[in-house]
Amino acid sequence: MTESVLLPATNTIALWMLVAITMVIAAKVVTGALLGQRRKEIYKIREKLFAARQERPPPPDRDYKGRSCGSRS
Repeated sequence: MTESVLLPATNTIALWMLVAITMVIAAKVVTGALLGQRRKEIYKIREKLFAARQERPPPPDRDYKGRSCGSRS
């Protein structure tokens, strides 16, 4: 079998493929971890907002439908 001058050795190709696949997997793991961390932070903020909204009583000049107490419609 004659080796082509333009192509590198098979071992070199396999090594670079391994490096490329490893880098892609590492990038996916890091990205997933960062997104998971952001998702947790957003969830905590949403919990605080909903808790604050539930603790706050409705304004006294409005009924439960949001109408002014003086309106009959």
